[in-house]
Amino acid sequence: MGDVAAFEEMKAELLKSGEARKLMAKLGKDLTINVKAGGPNNFNPNTNTINIDPSRGVRFSREGVVYGYAPPVEALAHEMAHAASYRENPYTWESRGTQMNVSGWNAEEEEAVEVENRIGAELGWTYRPGYIGGVGIATTSATSTEFTNEMLNEWMPKYGEAMELVSAMENWKSLAAMLPFEQETTWLLEEKIENAYWKKIGELTR
Repeated sequence: MGDVAAFEEMKAELLKSGEARKLMAKLGKDLTINVKAGGPNNFNPNTNTINIDPSRGVRFSREGVVYGYAPPVEALAHEMAHAASYRENPYTWESRGTQMNVSGWNAEEEEAVEVENRIGAELGWTYRPGYIGGVGIATTSATSTEFTNEMLNEWMPKYGEAMELVSAMENWKSLAAMLPFEQETTWLLEEKIENAYWKKIGELTR
């Protein structure tokens, strides 16, 4: 078990979500959950064990764009989704792990992210747009996205406005790609849009 207090804190948070309660009901009683600061976040099907670091949240980002921040408990929900999927059908679980989509994510991870987002919608977590990568950042508790880094805490209130810019940039880049321009013109237009976006992000994060 490891850090019992952190585990109880995360469990209490998850029990506030109907989706999380349904997920937890699918887990076998023989599942082991190790909670250890500085440890990994993963599910080991060979030992039927979930390992969770309760001291670090995650900053989700892809190609330089930050999409959001997750509390440590969100990682527990994600790994629980894997454990429930494996318990339901180990063979399907294994095959989904080799099925890759156009973004390079396998089907098992995509399904776990969907479960994570359903729970997050009830608990107020940031929406995670696919199995994008993340960087671990120390948080003040196992259920918080308040970081021990003061600069990040100062930036978080501006997050909503920044996300609107992310959406606007993606929409405009998609439109630019569909316009009847020469390829070089399309690339130049996309570059101008992206440069304007990063300039605005710089203004927001000063």
